[in-house]
Formats: sequence, structure tokens, C-alpha cells
Amino acid sequence: MITGDQLRAARALARLTIQELAELATVNKATVVRIESGARANRLTLIRLQEVLEEHGITFIDADDTGGSGVRYRLGVERQTSGAADNTSSSEDGSGVQAQYPELADYWIEHPEALARLSDEGRRAISEAALGDPRALDDLAARP
Repeated sequence: MITGDQLRAARALARLTIQELAELATVNKATVVRIESGARANRLTLIRLQEVLEEHGITFIDADDTGGSGVRYRLGVERQTSGAADNTSSSEDGSGVQAQYPELADYWIEHPEALARLSDEGRRAISEAALGDPRALDDLAARP
């Protein structure tokens, strides 16, 4: 069964917000937040969340003798990238947005408590600069 850490990492890799994942899996947003925070969850809920993420090209890796559990893209699946100067693509569904400053995104992902102290405008500006999506980091600020 997947862990909260795997769920959080898989969701980030799939570039889904908590709200988007919850809607796709037809579960409550608060349930996703609780699971990512380490709370126990219903087995069927975990299976549904895992299925949705696997549909987005994510593979879950079980712990073994060589390393711990984790997530990665399924073989042959990678995030869409573009050679454009602004690191965005013109795909119709809005996918293909690439982090302009991945180190900035990593900082805020590792420090959600600092992100929560920012104004909505500040969070959106950082999220836009780091990930190309003004709403991408919103769910981090909502974490308990």
C-alpha cells in the first residue's frame, strides 16, 4: 500500500494540486491532505488515488534491499518540455509548463510553513515564477 510520502511525491511529479487529485479520485480534499500528512486511510481510497496517479504515468516503487519506497515516471513517460525561452509550451490543455526556477520550487515545497505566512498574492507570484502556475503551491499553504 502506498504511503503519504509516496502520495505527496507522486502528486508533485504528476503536477496535480491536492484539489485536482481529489476531484479525479472522487475523494475529499481533506482526505488527501490527511493522507499526505501521514494519517491512516481506507484501503480503497489509497487504491483509487494510486490508480489515478498511475493513469498520469507514475510508478510506485516498493522498498527493497537496495533502497526505500518512492515514485518515478513510468518508462517512456516524461514531463512534456519545450525549448521555448519562457519554458512553457502551447499545448491546448495547459500541460507542458516547466519550472523556470526548480530550486525555488524545491525551497517552498520543503518550507510549507513559510509559504503559509505569505499573502495570497505573494504565494501566487512565487508559484508562477517557480512552477509556471499561480495555483501550484496553494495546497502547501493549507497543510496542517
